[in-house]
Amino acid sequence: MSLAVNPIAAVLYAGSSDGLVNFWEMEKHFMSYGRVLRGHKLAVLCMAVDGNMVLNGSADKRFACGGGKRSVHIYVSVLIGHSRPVKCLAVEKNHEEEAENWGQNWIVYSGSLDKSVKVWRIL
Repeated sequence: MSLAVNPIAAVLYAGSSDGLVNFWEMEKHFMSYGRVLRGHKLAVLCMAVDGNMVLNGSADKRFACGGGKRSVHIYVSVLIGHSRPVKCLAVEKNHEEEAENWGQNWIVYSGSLDKSVKVWRIL
């Protein structure tokens, strides 16, 4: 199982061994279940959050990225590029591109048991 928190939107994400990501949102003084995100066939091993973007890596050698606001979350993409399970993710907003009016986008770093680290740009 893996966990990630979006402190700005007060959302808790939990990835599980069945490949699903469930999320809960803060409602006044309690957590309210949002729904489930589907994008993997095997266990979710790692997660990262930046703003409204949530990423999760899996034993199925892929990582998924998506986002949303207040119970409306969607997967934007499932990226394939590793030959072994994805074990770690890091994400940051690409501020250089924002300055050039490309809009909001992210740089993602994925690490895998295939002994590689890949760098991705998510628009």
